[in-house]
Amino acid sequence: MTSPIISIIIVNYKTYKFLDNCLNSIKQSPSSHTETIVFDNDSTPQKINPIKKKFPQVKFSTSSKNLGFGSANNQAVKLARGQYLFFLNPDTKIAPNTLSLLIKKMKSDAHIGICGCRMYSYNGKKYHHSGIGLDIFGFPYNSQKTFYIEGSALMISKKLFIRLKGFDSLYFMFHEDIDLCWQVWLSGHTVTVEPSAKIYHQIGAIAGGTTPNQKQPYLTSILRRYYSERNNLRTLLKNYQTPTLIFIIPLYLIHNLFELLFFLVTFQPKIIFYYLKAYAWNILHLSNTLMLRRQVQNKRKINDLFILSKMHLGLGKLNVLLRTGIPHFK
Repeated sequence: MTSPIISIIIVNYKTYKFLDNCLNSIKQSPSSHTETIVFDNDSTPQKINPIKKKFPQVKFSTSSKNLGFGSANNQAVKLARGQYLFFLNPDTKIAPNTLSLLIKKMKSDAHIGICGCRMYSYNGKKYHHSGIGLDIFGFPYNSQKTFYIEGSALMISKKLFIRLKGFDSLYFMFHEDIDLCWQVWLSGHTVTVEPSAKIYHQIGAIAGGTTPNQKQPYLTSILRRYYSERNNLRTLLKNYQTPTLIFIIPLYLIHNLFELLFFLVTFQPKIIFYYLKAYAWNILHLSNTLMLRRQVQNKRKINDLFILSKMHLGLGKLNVLLRTGIPHFK
């Protein structure tokens, strides 16, 4: 049997109605030499079994508990036989030629480490982005500079993914993609987008919340903010060089202090507890973070001057606030 070129990996968590559509869109893709692996977190047999019967060509792996995004993907990679891994959210649909376009892009330049797509709304009516920028504090920024590709549709060679030891399993959810892309940059590779490849994404279907816009309040979840703050700090500690950290961390803490004061004056004090909880988690796991930091720093080929040149000097959170208004937590 010919080994597949692409292993499509989908981690599902209670989104069975979207998963069916996602697998159908893959089935309609003309790209050959692919395999599809679905890892079902906290699996519900009566929901996943009908999908298994409908897509017998798909490999299914199940877990009785929710392992989180990173750990589940790392487990699924162990089953993958492809040269390239395409991580895909179940709440997505791919355009028919997406896979072939991504492979063509990846093979066109050996320096490309990760490739992404143009992201549209699930119904295809709204364009979201083509890769995402990052500010110096590790927060997403609406910028022309692409620093990272969302884990909802991300292609990487299996060889590089394994060399970088995959996603950080302690993140559980959020910022795994930022951390991985950051380390891809540090390895001397690039992170880019194939603009002709298209993905349709129902943003918020898995983690909750709404897409920021000016027509409705920006809704997000407290857990989303908790995991984002928690994992973001770990990402900074792992990936920046020491001189940069000495400069960034005090500014980061001042930035967070102003945020906490903002939530007080907007009558949302509950979120402050989760910021403090995020700090406590990082203190508790500091020894593990420092161990991984040593591994990252020993393997890096690129210095922080180059990394900072790929980032945006503005404030990502302020950018979102000005575009969408005060966030509301649920």
